[in-house]
Amino acid sequence: MMADKENSGVSPNVLIFSPPKSKPGGHGLGNLIKKKSEVLPTLIAARFNGGIRIEFGHVDLGSFHSQQFRIDNPSTSKTIKISIYKEPMNKGFEVMLGPKGQKEIEIPEKSCVTGVVTWSAEHHVSLYEKVTLKMDEKLPLEITITGKAGTGKVSAIKEILCLQMCIHCVNSKS
Repeated sequence: MMADKENSGVSPNVLIFSPPKSKPGGHGLGNLIKKKSEVLPTLIAARFNGGIRIEFGHVDLGSFHSQQFRIDNPSTSKTIKISIYKEPMNKGFEVMLGPKGQKEIEIPEKSCVTGVVTWSAEHHVSLYEKVTLKMDEKLPLEITITGKAGTGKVSAIKEILCLQMCIHCVNSKS
């Protein structure tokens, strides 16, 4: 069988083919290229879970950003308790679970809850932080948070203060 639009009336063995047309505002090929879906990063509350990653990207200083995630309980027989065990301190982060913004929540079998990671970007910094949740007070579940605020470099004032503290510590020991 041949693909030939010009000779399509000549033989029944000729296939008529037209490439897909681009729609207005499309990317060609009939809008086959779709936007990245808005699926929430999902933690599966079970052993050997690989954790999830939440990326804030590059944000402006003084800005406030939130991203949701989901925690699924795949168990068919038991309710689990999820609690925030470790979250980054002094970095402007807060992690909340459930619709009421709790630090601990129960998830019935075959159910899920959403959580929110909020970042108030107050300093120039590049981040790679881990939040550890505990399932039933023993099994760790990890969320890796990445982002860059401002220039991504620690500000000169902060570096000077750190140097002054180090000099003070050295002088006080001698």
